[in-house]
Amino acid sequence: MEMNRENYFDFLWPNYSKIIGEGYAEKPLEWPNFFKEEKSNSAFEKYREANGLPVWEENFEGQPYNQAERSLGNPITIYNKRYDQSFKITWEYFSDNKERAMGGEGINGDARMLGRGCRVKQELTTAEVINKGFTNVGYDGVALFSTAHPLTNGDKVANTPTKEEDKILSDANLKKAITESTKQTDNIGIKIQVKPNKLGVASNLYFTALTIVNSALVAGTNNNDKNVVPTVAPLTVHLMSYWDDGIWVLQDTSIDNLIFQWRERPEFGHYNIQGTADHMVYGRARWGVGYRDWRGLYGAKQSA
Repeated sequence: MEMNRENYFDFLWPNYSKIIGEGYAEKPLEWPNFFKEEKSNSAFEKYREANGLPVWEENFEGQPYNQAERSLGNPITIYNKRYDQSFKITWEYFSDNKERAMGGEGINGDARMLGRGCRVKQELTTAEVINKGFTNVGYDGVALFSTAHPLTNGDKVANTPTKEEDKILSDANLKKAITESTKQTDNIGIKIQVKPNKLGVASNLYFTALTIVNSALVAGTNNNDKNVVPTVAPLTVHLMSYWDDGIWVLQDTSIDNLIFQWRERPEFGHYNIQGTADHMVYGRARWGVGYRDWRGLYGAKQSA
């Protein structure tokens, strides 16, 4: 088939599609290290904070079962949003710049950046949950990382340090954070046996975290004490490039907390602009991010 004004994009699209895919996949996604991936079937998903039942009580022969009352927890809604981008290619641009056009370039964008932009937006939206997690107002009236998560019995539970000096990532402070994590409870005050197994850190803390977690001896001291973190509380360290400097977060992945929900997975395509020989190349997707529980998370943000 001879290439002409009417069919030139039929020759371009297979190459564009390949380049878009390469741009999307050129780096592994970071957010799945901490966010649980789910499917959404509507414009938003509604949840309820789980309210626990009291522990079992002693009973006696012939007596009816003990019966507890259970109230509904706080409502939680995670909305799905649409994200998209596009660029244009004209017959004139193609005919004047065939080599660049075949390499994925258009007038105001290119195929590789279209794929890359989708991946980066996912990272930015998930990172925003963490970056704003020290100042947002969540479903329970306080931030995701707070010193005062309210319980139904009137108590308050923290999942961030109260003192500034404890926010600095160090061997001692990491051990404090792990210990405090194990004290987390359900909404009626019953411990839920949190055991952090992941440590996510911003770029400026990555090597500090690796040194603390992987050193044979305790980091930051002149002693020969053995580093017990790898055996007593084994953690995998994850560099989270889009988190703000100074942030470090422990997570117990057995608890559903951070959520990424797909309404529509990324779709890439093109269409002819009516009445012209020009084409628009586009990508679109819909997803939502958030959290449906603060439990299983313990975060800090140290000063720069």
